[in-house]
Amino acid sequence: MEESRNDENIIKIECTHFKYLVSVVIAQLCTSRQNLISHPQFIQLASLLSEFLSHADYREIRKWEDENGYSWKKFRPYLQVAYFPYHAKRSVQARGSDPLYGNLQMMCIETGIFSLQLLMSVEKERKMMAEQGLLDYILCLPSVLPKNSSAQQRAKDLVAMLGKEMHLQPPS
Repeated sequence: MEESRNDENIIKIECTHFKYLVSVVIAQLCTSRQNLISHPQFIQLASLLSEFLSHADYREIRKWEDENGYSWKKFRPYLQVAYFPYHAKRSVQARGSDPLYGNLQMMCIETGIFSLQLLMSVEKERKMMAEQGLLDYILCLPSVLPKNSSAQQRAKDLVAMLGKEMHLQPPS
């Protein structure tokens, strides 16, 4: 009987990890400059991302990744998703000022920040991020996001988390 409970936990964590990977792909597609997502898909995709973000805990996913030997080496795709509003003017103009797209955009940004929280929770990956000269981008992230938004709060939490683990200096 105990064994079946463990199997259920493994399935739950693997399902969460799968949802995480799917969410990252959705966020990357939605923030692409190539307008890969059509209007009817905005609501469905925003709903999927919102559902994932409301229930996921990056520490749970990180634990599963550590147990299964996952190691990330590239961080720019996650930064690009988190910084989407900063380079999105062309894309947003092409889609108009559709509020559905705005909601999807914010869900994508939060997914990018969630990914960065996951990645920055491991010392080895924090060091690689520093070696790649990308920590300044994380430090500046809250300032480019809409004020008082949940995305900005997630970005502030990420900076605070990094501040506890590393000696951070403001960019010069």
